[in-house]
Order: sequence, then C-alpha cells, then structure tokens
Amino acid sequence: MRTCKIFLKTVSAAVFFIAQVVPAAAEADAIPQKITLKLCSVETADTRMDKAWAPPTPPSVEQELPYTDSDLVMLTGPALQKALEENRLVRAENRRRSARLQLASYIAAEQHMNEIINRYQTTTAGRFVILALDTFAGYMGEYCDPEFIQFFHRMDNDEGAKEAFLQAVGSEETAAVPYLVKLVFATPREQSGAVSVTSTYRVSKSTVTQMLTVQIQALDGRMIFAKNIKETASEGYNSVVQTTDGGGDLIQSAMEKCLESAAKAINDHFVKQTTFTVEAKNDKNGDFRAENAVLTVDGVERPLNSPISLLAGKHEVKVTHSGFRQTDPEVMNISSSGVRKIIMDKALCSFSVELQCPQDAGSDSLADADVSITGDGGMQIPVPYGKTAVVPAGNYTLNVSLKGFEPVSKKIVLSSSAHAEPVVLKKSE
Repeated sequence: MRTCKIFLKTVSAAVFFIAQVVPAAAEADAIPQKITLKLCSVETADTRMDKAWAPPTPPSVEQELPYTDSDLVMLTGPALQKALEENRLVRAENRRRSARLQLASYIAAEQHMNEIINRYQTTTAGRFVILALDTFAGYMGEYCDPEFIQFFHRMDNDEGAKEAFLQAVGSEETAAVPYLVKLVFATPREQSGAVSVTSTYRVSKSTVTQMLTVQIQALDGRMIFAKNIKETASEGYNSVVQTTDGGGDLIQSAMEKCLESAAKAINDHFVKQTTFTVEAKNDKNGDFRAENAVLTVDGVERPLNSPISLLAGKHEVKVTHSGFRQTDPEVMNISSSGVRKIIMDKALCSFSVELQCPQDAGSDSLADADVSITGDGGMQIPVPYGKTAVVPAGNYTLNVSLKGFEPVSKKIVLSSSAHAEPVVLKKSE
C-alpha cells in the first residue's frame, strides 16, 4: 500500500478523471470493451475559479443524411448503391467532426489540470493534494479490474497519443463517449474526548470523520453514478506516554480509507462479477450434461459456474449443448453482480418424410400415407406427407402405413437441424 503524509484540515479537493470506452483487440481471449481513466483536473474549494470550471460540452454538428430510409426503399440497382455511398460519406464526416470536438474538450481539460497542478505545487497544502492523488492512483491500480479499467495518473501530452484518441473516438467501434469521474472531499471533522481518568494517567480518544462524494458524468453533463462515502479513523492516547493527539495521522488514515472506497466503488460501478449456471428442462431421459455445455460471452468462451468479470451493459451470452437450445434471450443486460441461470430446452428440429415407392404406384396415393413419430414419452405426433413438423430433438419411432404397402417402423434420432427421413415402401404380398 502506498502511503503519504496528508494534513488537510481546511482544504476541500475535487479530482476529475476522463474515461473512454474503447474496443479491445481481436485476440481469441479478448475482452469486448475496456475503460480508460485519465486524470484531467484537480479542484479545491478555496479557489472560486477552480470550483466554477466545468468540462466543455461539444455542440451537435451532425449533418442530415442525403437520403432517408423512405428514399432508399424507392431506389434499386446503381441508384441505390450511389445513395448508400453518399449516406456513408456523410456519416463518416459526422464522426470526424464529433471526434474533433471531443478532442478539443479533452485538450481543454488537460490544460486546466496542468494549470491547477502548477499552482498547487507552489503551496504546502497543494502538494499534499497531489500526494493524495498519488495515493488514489495506487488504490485504482490495486482495486480496479485490469481486464476492463486502466488508470493513468496524468494526461498524455504526446501529440501522437492525441491523434490516436481522435481516431478512436471517430471509429464506428467506439462504444461510448468519455466519462468524467469526480471526487469531492469535505473538510474533515475532528472530535476528541477523555475516555477514562485515573490517579496515574488519562486516556483520550480522537476521532476524524471524512466525507467523500463520488460522481460519474458524461461529457454532455448527464449524471451516470453518484455515491457518498463516509469513513472514520480513531485512536486512544495515554497522556503520560504521548502528549500529542495524533490528529494528522488520523486525517491521513480517514482520507486514505475514502480513497480506497472510491476506487472500489468506481470499479464496482463499471465491472460486474457474474456467475453463469445452466439448467435443462424437459430432459426426461437425462441427455443433458452440464459439463458438456459451452458458454460464450461476446463470442469468447468463458467458464460456467465460476465468477467472471463483465463490463456493465449488454452482452451476447450463448450456451450450446448437443440436442438442446437456449430459451433465454441471447442479449442480456448485466446491471449487477450475482448468479445468472440460463435455461435450456430440447432443441427444435424441422422433420419431414421422403417416401419412395415403386414406379407403378401413383404418386397421388402417397398423400394418403399415415405418417407419425412417437417420442420416448409415448406422445404421438402426426407428420402428413409433404408437410414439415417442428418437434423437440430426441429419440423417436417413425411409423408409416399406406394401403397396399408394408407398414414401416424404425428408430430415428432428431438433432437441432432440419431432418428429412427417407422411407422406402414395398408393396404388400
């Protein structure tokens, strides 16, 4: 754990971060999205100008598309292709304009942060605030899920990095606009009082209470998340042995507890610990084996029955198992940590029969064939010739009878795909 001496009895501080959700790489074990947090401003309550500063809001500059959906419906061939291309070019230009405006906001926040930090470095209290930020950076690295949240203590001044940011924001794969994460410290409240007094010594107890407000905002000012954190630190002192009240150390301890709780709260807001379990219904024959089920989340195979980290939001969750299908929606909104049970049912199969008979038997007579399948549970399902029946996958007995032909009875296995069963009819003796 990183520690630093912080004695801020009268200074309130606000810390801003900027976050961008960016697409992950395309490796097999890639995580679909990742949040990058970058420090962009430090605020104190004792400077009005600092306290009044707010991140600039990019105005909307989107151009209207040349062709609406109703226009496109009326077009065909080369004219349609031309219209689609013109719409694509306008969309691309809108993304570039939006990216340039967001980059301007990003740079403005960076400049403001640097001005404040330069001012803080000239005062003792300001240097302690910067040390507190270093401590918070340590907690962010310790408590934030590295698969999803990366924390950077300083904005990147490199022009190449700004250009990369511009390109990322302008890409179609960008998942969200940047976020602002704000931490606001209230002035610590100190209390002290005698615990017990004897003829030989006196024990006093000092307590410091620290309040911290955590807010997460989008660049457009929309509030995403808000949380108030309250932490206390206390200690008893024997006045014979120690004459100081140790208040500075208690303030440091209470502030560090708040910083630690803030890092956890930020991570818990964005990242959810989710355990997926699977259960099958209508499995009278015991064909379902949980160990044979395969879970994929956003196209990446993940373990069942074990906690996995997911970025809060919508994810494509699929479970596959031979002969079974998932009944739950494949797109799930993961808004909280916990266990999510996925229900499986027998897979559905499109079943039909292809009757084959001697050439001298009229094909019209095949329509009179009595065709049915019987499941293991004894339920009989009629399958008229030339028709398709959608039935659960599993083991069946196929029965075919037609006047003038020998009856047919055979065992068949239907999977989760279309199945056309050939049946050869023989004339009766």
